[in-house]
Amino acid sequence: MRRGRQPPAQHLHAEVSVVADIRPEDPVSALVRESHEAALVVLGSRGLGRIAGMLLGSVRLALAGRSHCPVVVIPAATPSARPKPGRIVVGIGDAAGPSAAAHFAFAQATSRHGELIAARAWRCPAHEAADHPLLAGSSASTHRRQAEEHLEDVPAVLERTRSDAVVHRSVLQGPVHQILIEEAEGAELLVVGAHHAGGHHGLRPGPVNHAVLHCAPCPVAVVPDNTRSLRAGARATLP
Repeated sequence: MRRGRQPPAQHLHAEVSVVADIRPEDPVSALVRESHEAALVVLGSRGLGRIAGMLLGSVRLALAGRSHCPVVVIPAATPSARPKPGRIVVGIGDAAGPSAAAHFAFAQATSRHGELIAARAWRCPAHEAADHPLLAGSSASTHRRQAEEHLEDVPAVLERTRSDAVVHRSVLQGPVHQILIEEAEGAELLVVGAHHAGGHHGLRPGPVNHAVLHCAPCPVAVVPDNTRSLRAGARATLP
């Protein structure tokens, strides 16, 4: 490891200590090792385009699947619209209680005295509509109601612990990645979770995370679903 001179980033906030390290190893291995003690790992997007960026060898995808702390990816492109101050979006999955991603997102919204958009996507399985065409409408209503009930329960736990952020619930029909990308328009941050896959492969970025990392119009935070990231979420505050 070779330590460089004072980096230009020091000029942004003089009170923050900045150290530049040059290491003779691949970026993913170096950053995964640093993530053991870090509150956040932040990466930039080089704007390779959607086709090149979707390649599975991406440093962003590899790190999102192996990091021990939340990973935030900042897009290279300037958003088409100015983000609404304090607006944070989080995807709510099927877990019974708030996930590490939900806790992290709520902490970010609270630190900004802003608002948290808890988004839940729902879809009526194709086989239900095909097998029971006369009951398709009833089946869709059932799935929507279940999504709404779940979205009432999960954020309610967070609201009882903190009061500096306003929580809005959004239940929409469609693919999860599409819903999250649309909700992220005008947001300062989109938060998604990563789940343990077991073995030495770490976490699963998954197709939803794969899509939002490359297509979301705002920075994306991928939060590992473990207790260490849950603790880090309370102290890792993004500007």
